[in-house]
Amino acid sequence: YYKDFADQNIRVIFLNTCDTPIMTDTNGNLVYYPIKDYTYSDAQIKWLVNTALDIPAGYSILICQHIPVDQSASVTHDGGINNGDVVRGILGAAKNGTSYSCSATTGNLAHDAYSVDYTGNAKDIIAIISGHTHCDKFTTVNGIKNITTVCSKCEASTEATASLTIPSRTAGTNTEDSWVIFTVDPDKRTIYATRYGAGEDFNVIY
Repeated sequence: YYKDFADQNIRVIFLNTCDTPIMTDTNGNLVYYPIKDYTYSDAQIKWLVNTALDIPAGYSILICQHIPVDQSASVTHDGGINNGDVVRGILGAAKNGTSYSCSATTGNLAHDAYSVDYTGNAKDIIAIISGHTHCDKFTTVNGIKNITTVCSKCEASTEATASLTIPSRTAGTNTEDSWVIFTVDPDKRTIYATRYGAGEDFNVIY
């Protein structure tokens, strides 16, 4: 779904990265587990192209989803998002005012062929904000800022690397929690992240 903030000329698009069909095999077992078989369904991709990205003149776009579309921002045990290459291609073309096309695929998680052309109609995509990693990381893919953030859960994660930052957490203190308020200033083209609990505030210029 999406929400328009008319006073700021911003559309916030919420994408479902676990849009996986619920199917069972002949023994009644699930074929896919949405908690680990991440997917953008073909229906959702069509909605993204035909509805969500069709913004009023002068609007910018902020995208929120659980799994990072940039897999370099994710964690080592992830297998990527099914049809994620299509969404990355479409968003990259929209951001940069270029075109993108792909062939149809087959199978339970298939998508149709897509051909989009944003030449002369680039979309001002502010950023893609994700969670999932339980870490802080900032990347830029196809000109789009990708932000992933620490989770609320108090934990001692083993996922931290040089580029995935995890703040210290102590149960019984305010650091056992962590959440962020994102504020976008379109005039300064800056995202202000104000954090409660573990971690630090940060700003991202887009």
